[in-house]
Amino acid sequence: MKEIEEIKNSVRNRDVVCTKCGMTNEENIKRTKKRLHVHRIRPGSKYGLEECVTLCAYCHYEEHKVRVKVQDALSKILHVRLSASQFEEIERAATDRDEGMSEWVRNTLLYCAKEEAGLKTDDSSARGTG
Repeated sequence: MKEIEEIKNSVRNRDVVCTKCGMTNEENIKRTKKRLHVHRIRPGSKYGLEECVTLCAYCHYEEHKVRVKVQDALSKILHVRLSASQFEEIERAATDRDEGMSEWVRNTLLYCAKEEAGLKTDDSSARGTG
């Protein structure tokens, strides 16, 4: 447990501010009474310097809210209700190049899920063409 706190402190010291909006730790404490959060880029992964980023409370909430929207949208696309663990498996496969999922499939899947969820999509990755 102490090791995880040391890693989180190292991530906060490296990033200094929220990596999404630039909010400082002092501002986050003033607004939420808590210091900046450490977010694992890949859900369920171990805490590590390369696997984590610093986010303010608001951006951390938004990050998880977007993830739920994408999970729901992907369920609609696949016509199957995905559990959180099933979604994590798909997400890991979609973000881990070692799993053998082609970049085209990964981009197409993420594009469709974001589009279904009503989120902004990057046209260069539309349908895996980017």
